[in-house]
Amino acid sequence: MAPPSPAELRKAETFPTLAPAQIARIRSAGHERTFHPGEILFEQGEAATRFFVILEGSVEIGRASCRERV
Repeated sequence: MAPPSPAELRKAETFPTLAPAQIARIRSAGHERTFHPGEILFEQGEAATRFFVILEGSVEIGRASCRERV
């Protein structure tokens, strides 16, 4: 799939004011990917080596917690 178009990226609330050159840089470095419901995008504690721009749909983020008795 082709990377999101500049118009698609500009529509995303994260990038409403980026200049065309900035949009082009993001577009050239990224690629479009479709995820299925329930698919895990990343795990807690994993190094942040990428970021996601959600063009359609939503993402649910949870955090594992562990309480230790003292």
